[in-house]
Amino acid sequence: MGLVPIQQQIEALDWLRSQSHTTLPRCYFSGRDSGNIPLLQHANGNGNGHASSHDHEDPQQKLVSVAGLGSAVFFRHLRPFSLDDWHSIKRFLSKKCPLIRAYGGIRFDARSNIAPEWEGFGSFYFMVPQVEFDEFEGSSMIAATIAWDNRLLRTYGQAVAALEATMWQISSVVRRLNGNSRRAVMLHQTHIPNKASWDSAVKRALDLMTRKNSTLVKVVLARSSRVLTAVEIDPLEWLTNLQSTILNPCRLKGIMLTSFVFSRLNHLHSLETHRSDYFIETGLEFPVKLWLQHELEVELRLWIYR
Repeated sequence: MGLVPIQQQIEALDWLRSQSHTTLPRCYFSGRDSGNIPLLQHANGNGNGHASSHDHEDPQQKLVSVAGLGSAVFFRHLRPFSLDDWHSIKRFLSKKCPLIRAYGGIRFDARSNIAPEWEGFGSFYFMVPQVEFDEFEGSSMIAATIAWDNRLLRTYGQAVAALEATMWQISSVVRRLNGNSRRAVMLHQTHIPNKASWDSAVKRALDLMTRKNSTLVKVVLARSSRVLTAVEIDPLEWLTNLQSTILNPCRLKGIMLTSFVFSRLNHLHSLETHRSDYFIETGLEFPVKLWLQHELEVELRLWIYR
């Protein structure tokens, strides 16, 4: 893993939007509460991210958001996530280099019927980005990662060549939206389930949680809103606007499942302190149909391994 620290805070989403002409897989994770942003060891001279205890008090250690481009290695299957799958992922991670992380999600119930928009994920999907852009409070960092396995994945030479091909597609110019977004007319929208069914499900969940001696402390409900607009909308442009105008976390999803992963998080965290949140992917050519879902409308569990 190679690391390049940047002495300026650059928004990871702006960096990702600047790579708009690439067809590589993309991912994005951001925090919504600066008070809960975790401390992450900054890169030092050895590139492994180790720092002294004094460094943890530096506000520049706080990781605000992460963007990734390209996939050094990914893991996906239709069967439920297992311990063997975790061992496969763990082979490409290292305590000596904690900045190498796999991002992804697991369906809450991998045995249930999968919705068409999630078929590209399977029951779980994790990836280690080839190029990762980390936004800290007060600074930034860009990192490149190669992963190889001579038997199953690719040789070292093939991994290096793949990374070089990705690097040629990366723009060094970071563009900001600056409020120049286009207006889109909504032609049609449908909700699955409909409002009556959704309200009924929420009421049942609340009734279960408020019963005397109930052991139920958390309920996760999912609802999909499919929106048809008059023009195509750049998913990253819409995401930028959503972040600035909507307080509640939301998730965005497109028809083709090969290009973009987005999440808004309470925390970026390790396996030992994982929490459930959001995991989203949209397409290479973003179509006019979009899925927009809100805080309780989640069907996947997000884990960030490091």
